[in-house]
Amino acid sequence: MLLLLSLLLCAETLAIDPPAVQWVKGYTFGQDESHPHAGVETLDGGFFVVGDGVNYNNNTVNRTIMALRTDSTGKQLWQTTIGNTGYNYGKYGIQLKHNPGMLVLAGALSVYNHTLDCIVLHRALFLLDDKDGSVQDTTFLANTGAREHKRDGYMSVVERNDGSIIAVGFVNGENSTKGYVDEPMFLIGGGSVSVTKFTLNNDTGFSVEQDIVITGTEDFDTPQAMRVLNYGQENIAISHTTSLNHDGNFEFGLTLMEASSLKILWTRSFPAANIDNAHASHPYALTVGTNGTINIGGLAVIYDRNHIEQCQGRLVSISNSGTLQWDKRFTSVLPDTNIECYGLQTTYDGGYIMTCGTGVEPELHPKDSPKSKTWRVLLHRTDRDGVQLWQKTYTSNDQLQNNAGEYIVACRDGSYAVYIDSQSWGSPTTGGNFAIGKLDKD
Repeated sequence: MLLLLSLLLCAETLAIDPPAVQWVKGYTFGQDESHPHAGVETLDGGFFVVGDGVNYNNNTVNRTIMALRTDSTGKQLWQTTIGNTGYNYGKYGIQLKHNPGMLVLAGALSVYNHTLDCIVLHRALFLLDDKDGSVQDTTFLANTGAREHKRDGYMSVVERNDGSIIAVGFVNGENSTKGYVDEPMFLIGGGSVSVTKFTLNNDTGFSVEQDIVITGTEDFDTPQAMRVLNYGQENIAISHTTSLNHDGNFEFGLTLMEASSLKILWTRSFPAANIDNAHASHPYALTVGTNGTINIGGLAVIYDRNHIEQCQGRLVSISNSGTLQWDKRFTSVLPDTNIECYGLQTTYDGGYIMTCGTGVEPELHPKDSPKSKTWRVLLHRTDRDGVQLWQKTYTSNDQLQNNAGEYIVACRDGSYAVYIDSQSWGSPTTGGNFAIGKLDKD
């Protein structure tokens, strides 16, 4: 009888189907090509979306921070842009629990430095009014590498139970006058993990309590923090890139810290080379499991049959002592096709769901068909052990319109909201827009 019950439960688990789409809506920021990065479901069931975008006809502002607020049906309530010079990045956003009328946006702000006669990129937090998106406070920290054109920025932020706010990112990132000028849009090397604790003074402004830098260990560097989450009552978990043997090649990394003192409890690197001869991995997403594990999602880089780089999805589970529990990969069955995952959430049943983009890189495979080089939204769902339950592409490449899943929200009612970098929704003339796709519970 017990065996039969176990088999029935297993069959029920495996019978989970991909959820249906409730609605998809696009949002345009003027003439800018816009790109969402992250956000949250708000307390009223709506959505807060943070990202950035480019107006190619604007010679003053290269990239602008963007924020969007909707109601539960996807109706836009307001949108806000920030930044009046250089490159600016909106990376993460939260709604404050201690003051739900306020939102916090973490990112990077360019400011003209008159002494150095150049534009300097800073770590920045912005306090927004939830009613209309107006900026109530802007706090940016000094860039100590400004003379060498180094770049700083925040990538993520979390609110603690005591009302303090912890932001993580990078300092002394690679020189902005060399290499790729828009590098912080993706990953940036050469720097170190930054962790800053703030207090919010009378809900009107931030002040710095502690500001530390994590440079890594004897075995690896830690160039950039990617995400931060509360872990239990006392600690925070920070996912970050690591560079083994200080060679500049990125891998998954994780640090556990005491939230009160910012004391490091442990720092680990989880290289991708143990499976499929992978040689790099990018840790874009982070979640805490229902069983106390810490889980990092992103991509691993392998070589295909022609020794050309190809990306596969990667999801790892790590214990509270920093031990790797499991490491799951998923590769496209289509030739030359990448899977790049940017969002990860724990599901209502203790499993995991990842949102990704999938398609062929035109630069690496110029002779492939236009359809195959058109990117699509991919969702990947697992059980609590990382075993795939379903995987589905939610957009078509028939019209040659690129779409990619950038973030996913596991809503309080068990449904999902996917933040999409979209050509199919929003203005057809911008090259890309914010979009939100609301899915049923699976």
